[in-house]
Amino acid sequence: MIYTAVMSSIVAYGIWYALLRRHPVNRVVPMTLLVPVLAVGLGALLMGDSLGVHKLAGAV
Repeated sequence: MIYTAVMSSIVAYGIWYALLRRHPVNRVVPMTLLVPVLAVGLGALLMGDSLGVHKLAGAV
């Protein structure tokens, strides 16, 4: 639980601020909208979750 709460936050915020240092905000922020789509895709690819029609329609 400590790893999830602390380490993932440190890594996530570290990446976020590194991206903001290198790129303008208006180029970085829209990429955050891809997080749910990538999470579902990686869940299907790596964990074998099903990709139903409703999930694909939601991604579109």
